[in-house]
Amino acid sequence: ITPQMIAQYPETQQFTDCLAEFLGVKPGNLCLVNGSAEGIRHIIEAYTSVNGKIAGVTPSYAMYEIFANMYGRHLIQIPYSENLDISASDIIGHLSSDIQLLILMNPNNPIGNAYTDDEVAAILSEAQKHEITVLVDEAYMYFYPHSFLQTAVKTSHVFVTRTFSKLFSLGGCRLGYVAGMEEDIKIILRYENLIQEIC
Repeated sequence: ITPQMIAQYPETQQFTDCLAEFLGVKPGNLCLVNGSAEGIRHIIEAYTSVNGKIAGVTPSYAMYEIFANMYGRHLIQIPYSENLDISASDIIGHLSSDIQLLILMNPNNPIGNAYTDDEVAAILSEAQKHEITVLVDEAYMYFYPHSFLQTAVKTSHVFVTRTFSKLFSLGGCRLGYVAGMEEDIKIILRYENLIQEIC
């Protein structure tokens, strides 16, 4: 570790290229962020508006509600059933043209529920019908290795966020990424670059 290494902003392209090759996507499908929470925040900023509605299963990751409140959005809470199940049909029943963003977790935290391909296809179809952006938070996907990353990089207004703080225990590195279609990732990059300029 040298003074120059500490003083300079890191060059991220080499890591992005490496990560893209590992994931089987293009570098343009990825945006590195300071932990996946920052990626979630950028998506909320970019794809929802003041007084807009965000739908998500609760209880879940607390930052969804914190960011919603911070930016003047309304979180529409979709509760678990009495058996602590998450019903895809119940999620679909909460979707309407008033909803701007739907947040799913794959697998869900804290219960650990996961979605089948058919369930996600049905949810995405309904979301597209209402022009709802979908965020799939895959912070814990390494403990359930069925990912929707390839769906995100091929489907407009669908994002996957991931972090290195869980399985890799690198929370102190503040390293995460957003994956999606290149045109959508360009929008997220604008927010990330703005943060870097401010810092």
